[in-house]
This record gives sequence, C-alpha cells and structure tokens, in this order.
Amino acid sequence: MLTLEAVSAGYGPTQALRELSLTVSRGELVCLLGANGAGKSTALKTISGLVRPSRGRVVFDGEEIGGLGPPEIVRRGIAHCPEGRRVFPHLTVEENLRIGAWVRRDATVGSDLDRAFSSFPGLAAHRRQPAGTLSGGEQQMLAIGRALMSRPRLVLFDEPSLGLAPAAVEATFAVIRGVRAQGTTVLMVEQNAYGALRMADRAYVLETGRVALAGRARDLLDDAHVRRAYLGG
Repeated sequence: MLTLEAVSAGYGPTQALRELSLTVSRGELVCLLGANGAGKSTALKTISGLVRPSRGRVVFDGEEIGGLGPPEIVRRGIAHCPEGRRVFPHLTVEENLRIGAWVRRDATVGSDLDRAFSSFPGLAAHRRQPAGTLSGGEQQMLAIGRALMSRPRLVLFDEPSLGLAPAAVEATFAVIRGVRAQGTTVLMVEQNAYGALRMADRAYVLETGRVALAGRARDLLDDAHVRRAYLGG
C-alpha cells in the first residue's frame, strides 16, 4: 500500500531522513521506533506532504505522491494524527471533527459525525465545548476522531500516547487497535516502545534517518539491542 524508496528529506541544510526505505502493506499496523531526532516524525510528515522529499519516491497505492501537497494527499486516503494532538482550541469539539471532513463533498458527513460521537462517547458530552478545555486524553480522542472523519485508508499516528496519564494511554491504544481492526492501515510513531510492539505487526527502528533494524514486532520485543535501547533492558 505504502512504499518509501530511498527517501531523503529534511529542513533546509539539515537532513533528517537519509535514503529511508520502508513498506506498509494493506491492513497492517506498523510502528516506527527510535531516539529523539532519529527522523520518525519527519518520515510521517514526508508521507503526508508537510515535508517534501529531496530524493527518492513516496508511493501510495501504486502512485507517486512525494510532490503532492497535504490536501491532495488527504484526498488520496491518508490522514495524519499529529504529535501533541494539535486540536483547534477555540473551536468546539464538533467544529474540530467537521474540519477533519473538509476535503469531502459527499452527503454522509453528518452520519459520520454521529458515528464519531458514538465511537467516542466522552466527546459527545462536550460537543459544544471549546476543544482547548478538554483533558489531554479527551483531546487525543478528538484528534483521532478528526483524522477518521476524512475516511482514510491509511492513518499516520505521531506519538499518540505522549503526555497522557496511564489510563488515557491504554484507552488511546485500544482505539488505535480498533481502527486497525476495522480495516484501516496504520503507521505509528510511538515513544512507548513496549506498548507499540505489543500491538504492531512489524516495526522499523530508525537511527539518524536510516533503518537500523526491521522485523516482526514480536521478534523485536526479544531483540537484545531493542530491549537495551528502548525497553529498559
């Protein structure tokens, strides 16, 4: 479904990705692990069009998307749930959800909005409330719901558990498992390596913008380097 072929990208003279290659098959949940500055978030931004690759190809469903802007990439079926939630704090919960469907022109946005409130009942009680007044866990649910409003076939999650209380982390991971169970493909950057590997099919470990290690998630849980560097021994 998604292939990065020797992709290099960065910010000005700084190269964050150095000939990065990876694949995500339809229906998979794949996670990206690595230290801060390894290029994980840049990889997601390059896929979603926020960063343009200087070299290499980004291919989605057989078509090159590396030169497209974010609106067109959303229309192609990719949604990006960014680090830090990035809800619009002064807009209501409902307005934030509707923004997720802004590229759509079909008549089913209203029914999808109802489905979002059914899927995230905690948000329904705050429907008219400014998003900035929600708790961190509620904002994460809102960010996920907003991403799903575009009806994506691939969702990019960037550090979905960052800054959340343990109960909210478990709730967030449960939602992501549910997204995948409904047939949506997931590529996730996650600092909670143990939690990510437990739910993923495969994983890539990035170091200085390159793949240092890749394999089945269950195998990486037992890998000595991964355990030492990311799982606390």
